[in-house]
Amino acid sequence: MNSARNFIPCGRVVRAKVRLRRCTAGTMGEIIYLAGRNQHPTILLVESETLPRVEIAAALRKCDCVVVEAVSGEEALTLLRAGRMAHAMLTALDLDGAVSGLALAEAVQLEFPSVKLLLGANRKGGRGRPRFTTIKRPYEPAAVEAAIRALLSPAQRD
Repeated sequence: MNSARNFIPCGRVVRAKVRLRRCTAGTMGEIIYLAGRNQHPTILLVESETLPRVEIAAALRKCDCVVVEAVSGEEALTLLRAGRMAHAMLTALDLDGAVSGLALAEAVQLEFPSVKLLLGANRKGGRGRPRFTTIKRPYEPAAVEAAIRALLSPAQRD
C-alpha cells in the first residue's frame, strides 16, 4: 500500500512504512541516526516572520526532520512545557512578543538542558552570547542544515 500508516478502528497501528529521502550527501541521514533508531530529529522552529519560518521549515522537512513551528517565545515555551519533545531549537533573536529570542534561549537552557540551541542573529556571532551557537539571518537552508547537523553530532552531545 502507498499509505504511510494503516489503522484499525480501535486505533492500533497495524503496519507502519517509513520512507527515507536523501537530502544532501551525508547531512540529515547522520542526524536521523543520532536522534535514535527510526526516529527523526525534532526541531522547534521559533520565528515571528512568516516567510522565513515557512521556507526553513520546508527545507528541514525535505531532510526528514520533524519541524514544530512557533510564532513567539511564549508559544515555544508552552509547547515544551506541555511535553513536546525537541532535539534542537532554532529561534530568531528579535521575536515579537513579551519573550525575546535570547530570553527564550536562556529559559530553554535552564528548563530543558537536552535541547540544543541555535540562535538566528542579523550578525554572525552576535554580541555577548558566547554560550549559544548563532547563525546569520536571513537564513540559508544549507547553512541551517549544517548548523543543526553540527549541534546534533556526537561531539556536541552531552
